[in-house]
Amino acid sequence: MKKKLREWMLEGNGDALTRLDALRARVLSPRPSAAEVLRAVFRPAGAWVALALAWLALAITAHVVNRGTSGAHAPVPSLTDADLTLLLSNESPAPLDHHS
Repeated sequence: MKKKLREWMLEGNGDALTRLDALRARVLSPRPSAAEVLRAVFRPAGAWVALALAWLALAITAHVVNRGTSGAHAPVPSLTDADLTLLLSNESPAPLDHHS
């Protein structure tokens, strides 16, 4: 009688089937709640808290710096045709300008 592929692969490892069943049970167990996920993510509290505090300090500094300069810029005036004519009227071709 021919062995199935599964039987052939499990033949060398006697406890493999029990380990696979345990793994299957862990994978198919109910999903954790959001609170459990957050607890697991923030378990190494020291590093995460330090990172969060550094980010918060940078955000506050950026807000304070930007708030102080929000109205300091004067609007750029637009040039009219008369202004451009006045600016360009004093121009003369350069001595090495071969295009004129």
